[in-house]
Amino acid sequence: MSSREGDGVESRSLRSVLVLEASRIARYGAQRVTVAGGVIIDNPLIATQPGLDARIVDVDGHILVAPTRDWAAVKTAVIRTPLIGANGSAIAFIEVGLSDEELQTLLATVTLYSALIAAAALVLCILLGLWLGRRMTRDLDQLVIGVEAAARGDLDHQVPVRTNDELGALSRSVNQMMLDLKESKERLSMTQRVAAWSEIARRLAHEIKNPLTPIQMSVETLRKTWAKKHPSFDEIFEESTSTVLEEAERLKRIVSEFSQFARMPKPNKRPLDLNDLVTQATSLYRGSVPLDLELGTIPLVEADRDSMTQVLINLLENARDAIAGKSQDDGKIQIQTMTTRGGKAVALIV
Repeated sequence: MSSREGDGVESRSLRSVLVLEASRIARYGAQRVTVAGGVIIDNPLIATQPGLDARIVDVDGHILVAPTRDWAAVKTAVIRTPLIGANGSAIAFIEVGLSDEELQTLLATVTLYSALIAAAALVLCILLGLWLGRRMTRDLDQLVIGVEAAARGDLDHQVPVRTNDELGALSRSVNQMMLDLKESKERLSMTQRVAAWSEIARRLAHEIKNPLTPIQMSVETLRKTWAKKHPSFDEIFEESTSTVLEEAERLKRIVSEFSQFARMPKPNKRPLDLNDLVTQATSLYRGSVPLDLELGTIPLVEADRDSMTQVLINLLENARDAIAGKSQDDGKIQIQTMTTRGGKAVALIV
């Protein structure tokens, strides 16, 4: 029974409802009091849980308490529990169902975010790999340039050291190697220069000694004939002095030639075609020694033609002496011209 008040008039009506009751009998002396209470079932608590829904139907299937959402959306099996009345028979049924719609939505969301995170991680790994690869390639290129510089004799070249890892340690080792090679080359060059000047001094002493011998003998002859008052002294004097003057002139020529050899002429730098110089210098050797020319496309260089010619001829003479008596398979002279340092320099290799 329910009541409603309005405009000062109280109205009452009766209707059938489904209730959940509990009762208790209380005794006080000879008196017995029954206390009963209940709750009208019209909004099941279970229906408020996520993914769960419930409804109450009577024995004929009519809906007594409607679900909170579309009952057709329930995807899993429905659990049906009877409500027993006072006579012990079922008067209604509670049907509880679980909808996996929210679960599927959650799974789809989790899958989407997982795919996005995986894609982002993959892109990050690729970018990191490219960065590391480029960094290593750059450092390795610098090492290769350093080794090529050492191979062509440019021992002043230094490899940039950008990191403290293994590549950085290797770069420092290459730089130290370049310094050691430069120092060794300077020591070797000094030793070679000392040896060369020693040989020049020995030969010069030999050349000077040759004219001194007849000069000494002529002077001794003059002294003897003068001391003995030799009657042919005038004739001997003329012959001896002529010998002395001739040998003195020879000494003068030796000293002059040595002076010219020791004092290099001032270079006269002009645009020079190295390929043309090589062709002219090697024309004298063709047919006598095996030659292999590889003349590349090179620009003109600023150099003294006479000095470069002398250098090339000296190298050719040394090479010819080195392969003297050998067959073409055992030794040949190779001459090559090319551009280096990205076109900023020209190399002549014998």
